Amino acid sequence: MTLRIAFAGNPNVGKSALVNAIAGTRLHVGNWPGVTVEKKEATFTFAGEEVRLVDLPGTYSLSSYSIEERVTRDYLLNERPDVVIDVVDATHLERNLFLTLQLLELGIPVVLALNMWDEAKERGIEIDTELLAKVLEVAVAATVATTREGVGELLPTARRLAAARPATIAAHNAACRDASLAEARPHVARYGPLVDPEVRLLGEALHRDAAALVERVPCRWLAVKLLEGDVGAQALLDGTGEGLRKQIAEQRRRIQTLAGDDPATVISDGRYGVAKGVVAEVIRQRPIDRRDLTELIDRVVLHRWLGIPIFFAMLWFVFHTTFDGAQPFVDFINQVITGPVERWFLVGLTAIGAPGWVASLVSEGVIGGAGFVLTFVPILFFLYLFMGILEGSGYMARAAFVMDRFFHTIGLHGKSFIPMILGFGCNVPAVYATRSLDSYRDRVLTSLLIPLMSCSARLPVYAVFVAAFFVEWRSTVIFSLYLLGILLAVGMGFLFKRSLFRGEAPVFVMELPPYRFPTFRSLMLYIWEKLQSFVRKAGTYILATSVVIWFFLNLPWGVQNPGDSYFGRVAGTVAPLFAPVGFGTWQATGALLTGVIAKEVVVSTMGEIYTPEPKVAATPPAVAAEIAEIGRGFVAACGDSVVAILAGLRLLPAPAQAPPPSALAQRMRDTFTPLRAIAFMVFVLTYIPCVVTMAALGQELGWRWSAFAAAYLLSLGWGLAFLTYQGGRLLGFA
Repeated sequence: MTLRIAFAGNPNVGKSALVNAIAGTRLHVGNWPGVTVEKKEATFTFAGEEVRLVDLPGTYSLSSYSIEERVTRDYLLNERPDVVIDVVDATHLERNLFLTLQLLELGIPVVLALNMWDEAKERGIEIDTELLAKVLEVAVAATVATTREGVGELLPTARRLAAARPATIAAHNAACRDASLAEARPHVARYGPLVDPEVRLLGEALHRDAAALVERVPCRWLAVKLLEGDVGAQALLDGTGEGLRKQIAEQRRRIQTLAGDDPATVISDGRYGVAKGVVAEVIRQRPIDRRDLTELIDRVVLHRWLGIPIFFAMLWFVFHTTFDGAQPFVDFINQVITGPVERWFLVGLTAIGAPGWVASLVSEGVIGGAGFVLTFVPILFFLYLFMGILEGSGYMARAAFVMDRFFHTIGLHGKSFIPMILGFGCNVPAVYATRSLDSYRDRVLTSLLIPLMSCSARLPVYAVFVAAFFVEWRSTVIFSLYLLGILLAVGMGFLFKRSLFRGEAPVFVMELPPYRFPTFRSLMLYIWEKLQSFVRKAGTYILATSVVIWFFLNLPWGVQNPGDSYFGRVAGTVAPLFAPVGFGTWQATGALLTGVIAKEVVVSTMGEIYTPEPKVAATPPAVAAEIAEIGRGFVAACGDSVVAILAGLRLLPAPAQAPPPSALAQRMRDTFTPLRAIAFMVFVLTYIPCVVTMAALGQELGWRWSAFAAAYLLSLGWGLAFLTYQGGRLLGFA
């Protein structure tokens, strides 16, 4: 028997951090069926019993207005977990109890996790947990997810409450009809003399006219939602008699007439009233009236004139430090893959008598293609490290806030900047994240601009070119490309606003969480979650694409000049279209064509095209000695990384001698010039997104909008590359 535990709570209460503290790397990330809201779950054994944790989307209520609310509510109603762990922000208990009271009406045992307990104490908030548990008739645990304080209490408490689940549901259904039972259960929210009798009256009608329905849906919760006019609850009445619907309509009219307000507002006010009363009972000391660190920092980072420059300065620092710190590890991994690893493979193939073409496939296709992509893992590691710090600290929410005024010029608001920030990691989840926007106009416009946000898949392409041509200015060049993407998004947004999407941008209201420094464990889990997706792509379809490209580079079989191969012929046919923009060679064109599959494939294709001839190991290598040398190389890379970061910040003198360029960088200098390299990177920034992003655009907006995005981005990319290359030539740059 599996113990099923659901984690629910408002956004920004540390719910995911609490789940990570329990599940760790066992957490599996996917999507909820039928929607693209992220689903996190983990299955493991605890005290000899199988446990399944499900992290529900953050939501403020169990209504059906947003996709997150529907996903959370449908899971709780249809799957009926054994226990719900309701994660609340201990520093804002009253606001969080609004969702808690709705969860209690579902009849599922609830464990109330008072998270951020340490911050509550720092603010002088003292909560009587024993009294809170008595008032709500729930189990209460004070937790600090970042330090794991109190986390160990949650699973044992959940196991204990799961045994009482049938009695809990029975008690809730009984209280739906019996006023005396409802009054005897203090955790059942009471909405006042106007609403409570109507809830009880409707509960009796539901038991009478929809008995089968209330056997699987909590009666009181259903009655309250029907009186609110909730569309999702009304859909559950399909198949019931018309008399029940007429009774509900009459009861809603009666409440509105007597209260002078909409029933949903009356019930919502009742919940807030109960929450306010609970807080008044359990908080012994009011918060200390003092200016905290969050307020002091926000006075600077949210400043009207300083906010945007600080954001761009933060981006420059991230890219500068990322490349300084990652480059020694990039060089180290490249030396390991093209040295010992390739040699071991070739010796093994020679030992088993493999034909020469298999050795060539492994050397040029697998190692030169997919293996070369893996050398950029350190760059992504450092990038995700800094992104994790910025997100976990609460700064990214501030970035969206300060960009609100900026985005109003293009008919959007700061909330649209959140999917765009996600676009720096990957455009696909960023497109899906536009579902959080209320307006269809905003969703379409934001989705069309997201591909201009330079995703992490483009970063290896930039890294190859800056390593070959702009070593001294690598961070400035990369930052300029990211900045160009943002400015292009603003420009295209302004153009679209004046042509396709006329109208005013809505008002932007966003919750700003307090500042906190993410723990080492949470950062590592964040980085692991992001990196494993990249490594998985390198080991699956990037590897498959690299193998296919190798065959096309060697067909017809025995072709000597790769330009005469099938791949070279196709790329050569298209290449004249790119001659005006500076890279009209079959090699560059072929890399761009394969980059439509995934932008990382541009790098793997270049690795295959420009790779040197396969090495043939005449004698077996000294494996033990080479492994020892790899270990020493890693230690040296760690030291070089620290020195490079400190030197980049001018805290140490720069290394006397820069590392030699890679073989690929040297070969690319024969084909490209610095001007052509800049034009190529500008084109990669803007041309057609990968096929997965195109599919996401088609799924979310329709295939016409997806085709429009491909057309305008391809035209924009070619035009900008043309201006870059031809403009540079007019200015005298070769």
